[in-house]
Amino acid sequence: VDTFWSNPFTPINRFSQPSRKAVLVLINFGWPECTCMMFLLNDAVIVTDRVSLPIDPVRFRALSMDFVLKLGAETYAERPLLHKTDPAIAQRLASLIMAKAPEANAALFVVPSLNCQPEQVITRVATLSIEVMADLYKRQIQNTLNTVVADSIVWRRMAA
Repeated sequence: VDTFWSNPFTPINRFSQPSRKAVLVLINFGWPECTCMMFLLNDAVIVTDRVSLPIDPVRFRALSMDFVLKLGAETYAERPLLHKTDPAIAQRLASLIMAKAPEANAALFVVPSLNCQPEQVITRVATLSIEVMADLYKRQIQNTLNTVVADSIVWRRMAA
């Protein structure tokens, strides 16, 4: 039997653990420094305190990323402006996406029409650099972040 002392590379807790990597952003906008997580959901930057994430990755281990995106598509099909009208649910959705894909810090849900079918909602997930996230957050604070700006900087849907 391997013990910790005989093999220091053997984990003590033999249960498989989910990845707890996350994209952390250290930003100082004149406030006291804080470690926070930023997530771009369509054209809104959601800032979450690292310590108080509402989603426990272990609890939602059985969910797949495809299921989480399908859940987001269903939610956005019902409420296309979810990230503006219900920030609490938007934050939960962002937390679920971060729990399933820790490297992702941006998601796009494109709703083609009001009350469309969830299968018609186009979803994209991306990883943005710290500089881009800081720029988007700064624009959001200045009330200059909108769909056109987010599309031109991140999603490039209007480039064609």
